[in-house]
Amino acid sequence: MIRDGIMSLSESFTDRDRAQMFVALRNVFPRSASELSKLNNEQLYGLYVSKVVNKPLKPTHNGNVINITPLIKDEWWKARPKPKPTTESEK
Repeated sequence: MIRDGIMSLSESFTDRDRAQMFVALRNVFPRSASELSKLNNEQLYGLYVSKVVNKPLKPTHNGNVINITPLIKDEWWKARPKPKPTTESEK
């Protein structure tokens, strides 16, 4: 994974490492690509760690699948017991 490779870097970066960090940060800050290109390696690495690596993951939803069971109070999906047969003597 890109994150693991960049996080294991020493103090010197290659152009490829800088380009990978720049692309990841450009996805986070799409309108500020010119400002990102002005950053030196230490600033770019610090911003990368704070915004990309330490970013909390958002829960994703799978299309139209929504769990509605917490919203339903009636357990309509469970099988109901069969009614007992009645005889004419009970009436």
